[in-house]
Amino acid sequence: MISSQAVKHVQRLEKEHLGLSATRFSKSTISPDSTHRFVYLSPSETGIDFEHTWDLQPKHRDQLRNSFIASGVAIGDFDNDGLADVFLTQQADGGRLYRNLGGFQFEDVTAKVGIDPGGMWSSGVTFADINNDGWLDLYVCGFDCPNRLYINQRGMYTEMASDHGLDFHGASVVMAFADYDLDGDLDGYLLTNRLHPSDAIKNVKILRQKNRPLRVHPDSRELAQTI
Repeated sequence: MISSQAVKHVQRLEKEHLGLSATRFSKSTISPDSTHRFVYLSPSETGIDFEHTWDLQPKHRDQLRNSFIASGVAIGDFDNDGLADVFLTQQADGGRLYRNLGGFQFEDVTAKVGIDPGGMWSSGVTFADINNDGWLDLYVCGFDCPNRLYINQRGMYTEMASDHGLDFHGASVVMAFADYDLDGDLDGYLLTNRLHPSDAIKNVKILRQKNRPLRVHPDSRELAQTI
């Protein structure tokens, strides 16, 4: 219920500001039939049979309480056929690449195009043309494992992260690429998390000396850097 004082205030504003008008809406002007809705397509219809599962090693059990990213998605036309393809990551392995066949039909081409997902907890993933050749390369971040860079060679991928200095081993979340210095080459910003849960900080040894700043004990440097 709108008060008479509010109505008078609006009317005054309309007089003071020519061209300003206000209309009271008593009901929605959008009917249910005019709204767009999502339509569910089953894996049997699309071919995307991806299933995210957790299979943590004992040393990583605490990550369930650490709010660490579980999976990521990247969409891009890796084979330059005009259709958007999909890459999905997960904790159990390095992820899956689904090629868009058109008509909401997809094919798992992970192994076919040279991507080896084995032995990797993959988190974030990014499509980017790293070498400016017109073909989308693929950067897959990992948790407690080296990140992987798949260079696109006309629709086939070759892993070359170490060759490009991008095989960071830690708790990577996702990499963002952009030419921040405008030199024509893509630069990267890597977002990271921590390998150890937040409560592990209690195990870090601190050196306390009078009139000197606190320092991390040499035995705890690796732990402190990853928290």
